[in-house]
Formats: sequence, C-alpha cells, structure tokens
Amino acid sequence: MRGPTLHVAALPFPSWQGTQAVLARMLAASADDGRETHLLCYAHGHGTAPRGVHVHRIADLPRVRSMRSGPSAAKLVLDASLAASLWALARELQPELIVAHHVEAAAVAAALPIGPVLFFAHTDLGAELPAYGPAALAEPLRMAGRALDRTLIAGSDAVATISPLLAERLAARVAGAMEWVRYVPAPWGDGSAGAGTRTRTRTDAAVVLYTGNLDAYQGLPLLLEALSMVREPVTLVVGTPDDPAPLQRAADAAGVRERVRVEALHTEEQRAALHAEADVAVIPRTVPGGLPIKLLDALARGLPPVVTRAAAGGLALPDAIFMAEAGPLGLARAIEDAVTARDLELRAMRARAYVQRAHTPERYLAALDRQAELARRRHRGRVPALRAPRRWATLAPWR
Repeated sequence: MRGPTLHVAALPFPSWQGTQAVLARMLAASADDGRETHLLCYAHGHGTAPRGVHVHRIADLPRVRSMRSGPSAAKLVLDASLAASLWALARELQPELIVAHHVEAAAVAAALPIGPVLFFAHTDLGAELPAYGPAALAEPLRMAGRALDRTLIAGSDAVATISPLLAERLAARVAGAMEWVRYVPAPWGDGSAGAGTRTRTRTDAAVVLYTGNLDAYQGLPLLLEALSMVREPVTLVVGTPDDPAPLQRAADAAGVRERVRVEALHTEEQRAALHAEADVAVIPRTVPGGLPIKLLDALARGLPPVVTRAAAGGLALPDAIFMAEAGPLGLARAIEDAVTARDLELRAMRARAYVQRAHTPERYLAALDRQAELARRRHRGRVPALRAPRRWATLAPWR
C-alpha cells in the first residue's frame, strides 16, 4: 500500500494563476490515481480544490489576502508559519514523500529534519529574482538567486523541474546534480474550451492575446515595443488581475495605446472567453528556465502561440507555435507571421495533439515516481527524520 504524499507550497490555493493552476492538475492526477494526496499551503485562496485532495492550511495570521507572486515582507512571516505547520503535519502523517513546490517551500523543507524531500522547481531563481528589484541591484540579486538555487538543489533528496531547460540550468549549478535533477512534464490534458472561430477579413484586426500578471519577468515591455513594429492590423488583448494603469502608461510611451485593450481576468470563465475571442496567443517572457503555464493552456485550447525561446522552456514543441527570434523585431515578425498564416486550423490540431500526447497525467505520474524513488534512495543515507507520537500534532497551527 502506497503511503501518503505531502505537497507543500508557499502560496494561496486554489487560484487561476499559473503555478497554482498546474499544482491543482498535479494534485488531481495523484488523487484520481487513488493515491493519498495532501497539500499544505497558505490560509487563503479563490475557488475549489481538486476532489480527493486533503488541503491543510497554515494559521491565518497575519491575515493576508494578496494573490500576488514574488517576495514580500508578509511572506516571510507566512513562511515561518509554514515551517511550523510542516514540522507538525509531517510528524503526524509520516508521508512517504514530501514534494516541496518552488523556492520557499523547498527552503522550509530543507531546514527541517524530515524527508524524503523532492524539490519541484518552477523557476530559475537566479534568472528571475533580478526582475523584482531595481536595475542597480540586478547582479547582486542574480548572484543571491543562484546561491539559493545551489543550496536548495544540494539540500534536497532529488529535484524535479517544470521544464527541460530548467533541469539543464539547475543541474549545471551543482557538481554531479545531473544524477538527481530531472524534468517532470506537467499534466495538463486537453483544455476545457476550444479557441473558437473568428471571421477574419482584410479589414478585421486580428486579436493577439496575453494573459497573466504584469510583472517585469513576463516581458511586456518587449511586447509593446514589438507591437509598435507590427505592420498588420492587430489588437493586443491583455487579460490580467493586476492594475492596468502601468501597462497603459507604457503603451502610451510606446505609441500603441490605441492597439491595446485590457480586460479584467479573475475567473476561469473570463479566461475561456478571452481565448475564444483570440486568433493567436503571445508569450513574450524573457526570463529563461521556468515554463509559462499559459503556454500549455493556449496549446490545449487550440490557440497557436507566438513564443520567445525563453518562454518555450526547452519543450519539444510542435509546428503549432510561432517561434520568435531575439529582440522586439523578431517578436514583431513572429506576430505578423501568426496573424497572416493560412494554416491556423492545422496548427490548432497539432497544438491539442501535443498536449494530449506529452502532458498526460500518466506521463506526469511516471516521471514523478522515478524522481520519488530516487529521492527515497538518496534520503536513506541521511539522518532519519524525527518521529513523535501522533498526539503531538494536536498542537499544530493548521488545526
């Protein structure tokens, strides 16, 4: 009989956001396979957790309701609470495996005498962290991010990554890490809504869709500059939960304000409606390593995407995509190629077929199981996890 698996994520859950959305798919894949699946996360979230998943939450202090990603002072307090909750919950459940998603959860798990711990890496912190600070601190932040990546890779029993490129980049940080750092494909399925059909005429502006937050690592400045170079009639629709004012000011500065339309995006229904309206998606991310889940979402919905090489994550993507060369001109040309293409329906079929083939729950579970077994083998040579009577866990803050 397989023991419980405890996933840990320092974030609000559920949420429509990319990391939370793919985490929900991972949890659902495990629960649907009959595995005892637990998640420890922050106290708040929007929506319903996957059926069959046992969700445990940290104490609701401080009372934070932000759904934003990225570092903050409040998250330091929340992560301290997460550490206390993980310590108690691991002692109670005695899980067969702890899957620590993203940097904060991996840091918390690595600091505690528990295990085995599989660090599921969703980003290259060395590449992403500079996007959250001023340009003058970019290099110190990059060095700090890389140092933390190295510490977490070395301190975990094994590492799974959300993209092949991330596995390559992280394995290069620690000598010998290629033996325990490997790509695990995210389960995504075939999407809940198709891209729909639009009547495109010579006088009808094509709709190019971007969905997600407006943080610097997403590459929106590059997209706006590219949009100013696009000669075809195009409307950029931006679906986001963020304050649109900074984007609108940037669009004014780039001279493309009349070509940009911003829509509020807070629900799955709103996202499906935006996908149905669009001709193509655009994913302009410039920070390498991670995987924009919006890419899998677009492919699954049959919406051919324009993708930068950093956003592609090293996936063996089909001809469904339009790969952009470096720089704004390269992105502009890829957008023009996409909106004038005559084979969008064929590309849509290839997009769906790719996701159905390469990102199934079965492929995800098989790859996760291989990493889990590796984590267990490597953990056996370390100090055994402390064990305590189950009654100790009645003091846990998540009760």
